[in-house]
Amino acid sequence: MIERRLQPYGDELYEWAFQRFAQQCKQRGIHPLVIYRPAPDFQGVEQADRSEVIRLARAAGLEVIDLSPAFDSVTDRNTLIIAKWDHHTTATGHRLLADKLYERLVPLLFGSSH
Repeated sequence: MIERRLQPYGDELYEWAFQRFAQQCKQRGIHPLVIYRPAPDFQGVEQADRSEVIRLARAAGLEVIDLSPAFDSVTDRNTLIIAKWDHHTTATGHRLLADKLYERLVPLLFGSSH
């Protein structure tokens, strides 16, 4: 019920949160990073949501690592969820996400030569 009531304000909440996060990190000398994790049970609406969240994060001056391609090799994404009512990924889903995060994070931490 809470999610349903907040849904009309989603973009506004993301925008505020990203702006605040960026401001607080800047004040503390922290290099912020937003990591977008795709939903394991893709239902066609994720692409629009993903684009807007990433746009709002970047508009706040935040660097984004998009893990969306992590599940590209999976034909049936339903195999990546524990249960229909649960948005948690299986061990396979976690491994795919971790592999993609590692691939994207290493160049940021150590430069592109590694």
